[in-house]
Amino acid sequence: MLYFTDFSGEPLRWPAPQACAEPPARDLATLIRSAGYLASAGYLENPGDVIEGLLRGYGWTGRQEQLVFWVIERASYELVYELAAGTGLASVASEALIRVLGSGYPY
Repeated sequence: MLYFTDFSGEPLRWPAPQACAEPPARDLATLIRSAGYLASAGYLENPGDVIEGLLRGYGWTGRQEQLVFWVIERASYELVYELAAGTGLASVASEALIRVLGSGYPY
């Protein structure tokens, strides 16, 4: 079994929910969105390959449709955060939302 720990948390969430365990699909969606940020910064040429490998490793091959809701949730949170924090990265989250909502595919 493999566990990931996010020490930074989510600045816009109350402390109690930050400490709660989340569904595995939400964690995978967070990792998918991280790959999107890495690709936008030029660190990943083909994030789809990385994400496919991640999903294979987690045993989620063929179950991508189960991730769509969580990717939308993550990208929505990111969009609000990027706008509130003024990071200049709101386009990364908004483009992800447009892509997922248009395709029904998580990445």
